[in-house]
Amino acid sequence: LMHSRDDEEDPALGIEISLLRAAGRRASYQSEPSRLLRGYIRRALAQLWRIELDRARGDYTDQITDRMFQTVYPAHSAVLSQRSALSAPVVLLETLIAQFDKEFIEGEEITAKTANKNRAALSVIQRYFGASAELSGIDYEAMTAFRDTLAALPPNVTKKFGKQADLCQIAQANIESGGPTLNRETQATYLRLLGNLFEYARKRRYVPFNDAMDLRPKGKSTPAQARRRPFAPDQLRAIFNAPIYTGCMNDERGYSKPGPNRPRRSRFWVPLLGLFTGLRMEEILQLTPEHVQFDRKGEPFLHITPDMRVKTNNAFREVPVHRDLMSIGFMAFVAARREKGERQLLFDDVPIASDGHRSTNFSKRFAT
Repeated sequence: LMHSRDDEEDPALGIEISLLRAAGRRASYQSEPSRLLRGYIRRALAQLWRIELDRARGDYTDQITDRMFQTVYPAHSAVLSQRSALSAPVVLLETLIAQFDKEFIEGEEITAKTANKNRAALSVIQRYFGASAELSGIDYEAMTAFRDTLAALPPNVTKKFGKQADLCQIAQANIESGGPTLNRETQATYLRLLGNLFEYARKRRYVPFNDAMDLRPKGKSTPAQARRRPFAPDQLRAIFNAPIYTGCMNDERGYSKPGPNRPRRSRFWVPLLGLFTGLRMEEILQLTPEHVQFDRKGEPFLHITPDMRVKTNNAFREVPVHRDLMSIGFMAFVAARREKGERQLLFDDVPIASDGHRSTNFSKRFAT
């Protein structure tokens, strides 16, 4: 209800039509008043269903957790607030984050990469509000201020400024300089985690309300297609005319310096395999000579097998080796690696990153 996408059927639409019809009014589906009404209906449905869920768990206090409806039932809300103030324990933000981490990050079956990403976001939340901040003091106004600060922060703020720099000062300086800011999708990741964190706190009765529930990131969303545009022909020509392909000093620090050598390891082969096969980077970096096989006609193909770590179950497949790859020596490279063992990685010069993925390190090399 609160995070529906444009391509999903809106559960509030039918109720909106009924309400307008009963009131003898009409409104265009795309008009701003219509959108506003559907937003109110969604919030009302979410509030009703939260109460139903609490009742199913044995809690019949019927807490009004959405501040918009507390003005409708002020007496009921006042009683609940007084009861909550008397019974709610004093809990610090660092305590809540530690409990949340143990239950939903450490205790869940998620990849190390996802766990690290969630912990990094939690560290930013704790850094902004303060580890010793009491949950009761982190209200809607404070969360809105956090949202506004996020929208003004530059990308990779921790890498650029360290873990101790003041986020508000960084945001203000970035606004004044007109620098790039976090995109809407990145902001949404932080706000979604903040919402999950305080929903956990609400269920534990640490706070009476989840004020982060309705927070929305700022800025316009970038269409998925625009975020994943393929390289243009001119960009491909630039990439594959780099010294690593035309002659360089070496494929370590001298990969971008023109020279007499043509080393053929990961820096050389991985982008070419991506170009000619469409394999994902993580798939390419798991390849061994055993994954390079031949069909009945003797034509080579790459076999993505169930023993590999892939993104989806549909990723297990067989991909022909393009003739251009063969003409520049890929099969000879595989044969040389096979002499060292069938299960020897083709690209063992790429180390494993802290998140357990080789692609994390290689993506940085490729970007450089």
